[in-house]
Amino acid sequence: MDTTSGQELRVLPHSGDRAVFSPDGQRIATANWGRYESGTHAVTLWDVESGKKLNVLPDIRQVLGMAFPPDGSLLAIGTRNGQVTLWDLRDFSHAILREATGDYARALSFSPDGHSLAVGLQTQQVEIWNVSERRQVQSLRGHTGEIPAVRYSSDGTRVASACEDGTIRLWDPNPPTVQKLVPGRTLEYYLRVGNPKFSPDSRWAAVSMKGGDVQIVDPATAEWNVRKVLPHAGNSVAFSSDAATLLTLSQDGKTLHRWDVLSGAMLSTTVLDAGEAHWKFSATSQDGGLLALADAHQLIEIYETRTGRRIGDVNRPFSGGGLEFSPDGQWLAIGGENTWVLWDIAASRVVRTMTGHTSRVTAIRFSPDQKTIATTSWDSTVRLWETATGKPLAVLTGHKAGVVIGVFSPDGRTFVSGSDDRTMKFWNLAAFREVASIQCTYAPSYLGFSPDGQILLTSNDDEALRCWRAPTLAEIDAAEAQEKAASQKP
Repeated sequence: MDTTSGQELRVLPHSGDRAVFSPDGQRIATANWGRYESGTHAVTLWDVESGKKLNVLPDIRQVLGMAFPPDGSLLAIGTRNGQVTLWDLRDFSHAILREATGDYARALSFSPDGHSLAVGLQTQQVEIWNVSERRQVQSLRGHTGEIPAVRYSSDGTRVASACEDGTIRLWDPNPPTVQKLVPGRTLEYYLRVGNPKFSPDSRWAAVSMKGGDVQIVDPATAEWNVRKVLPHAGNSVAFSSDAATLLTLSQDGKTLHRWDVLSGAMLSTTVLDAGEAHWKFSATSQDGGLLALADAHQLIEIYETRTGRRIGDVNRPFSGGGLEFSPDGQWLAIGGENTWVLWDIAASRVVRTMTGHTSRVTAIRFSPDQKTIATTSWDSTVRLWETATGKPLAVLTGHKAGVVIGVFSPDGRTFVSGSDDRTMKFWNLAAFREVASIQCTYAPSYLGFSPDGQILLTSNDDEALRCWRAPTLAEIDAAEAQEKAASQKP
């Protein structure tokens, strides 16, 4: 239709109920012709002047939104199930940018340079995606209703979102400073239960695989670089202080094996003085001398790894998340439903019972100097406690869902928390404040620093191990200061 005269210029038959023009006005994309049961389920690209079909992308159901980048080379297509597809209009290939999650992907907008895509969702958030790398870099939360419209500013420095809650919000779409410093890298899939263990020199990581093998890998390389495979080793427990040997626990939780890391030879076998419990959780002392095993109920047993002798039993409710030895090996911290306790191993008694969380404790961590204990919880908080007295030090808030894991940096200055809101947050422990946040495409279920503090490993329920270069507080502060100065320039 001619918008000046109101005259109808052309009819595109069987085109559907969604349409968007290309930036140059020469093409138009349409979708959703016909009933859901019998329609085309396709997106069609048309030539505006002739009214001819240029191409059809089949099997795209219930399209809610479409957008072209400024150069018109792509078409982003959002659907009712939350999937976002990128259709390359140069060769008519297509790829999925965002997997289906059940969220309405109704609003789409490309940045002026075409490098980023904003997606407005039914789940009250705007996601920012890096188009070329096919990854999410931001999740902007604050609305309380579905978001039917998003738009980048002409200079790309702001994203505007309109919401059914009656508000329009302006956002900074650029990823946080820390995320620019630490691009993520997926190393491998098919991990088994059991967390990776770093060698003391940070050179290697021992990773338990699904088949029962343990692989010794280099976490600093771009590819999955395996130094040695220890067949049917089970779960990695601890490296020796010189990184020459590795202690592993068999899959049935009854036998410890020591391996020569260089040759892959098994050096010794130690049978644990264990009963018939089915172990679900474990913790190892810093020197590898003690091993705690817990079942899914309230049985926790402590073993001496050198002899396999059981040296203690803890019979108390256990939440299944918080189990941690103190750095000196004298205490075991144990998480409960809303509480946690400090257990004296030598005396075999509870030293302290702490309350404060309003939901289950998911993880407990000692600071490297043992002066502070951090607890994470389904109540979406991280709490810090003084180890010697149990005095509460701080409550760290900011996550939008339960916090499932956390870890201190080796220098003790930073705490990193991972949440079901799919973020990792970095906290400055001197100021008790959030200094950076990384938006993930997954909810981290494991976080681990290398001993030198240079590498942060994460994994989650998709069984992939991801490697990040861990930023220091000095790097974060310097990058933030540089960005602030740049933004204030005329």
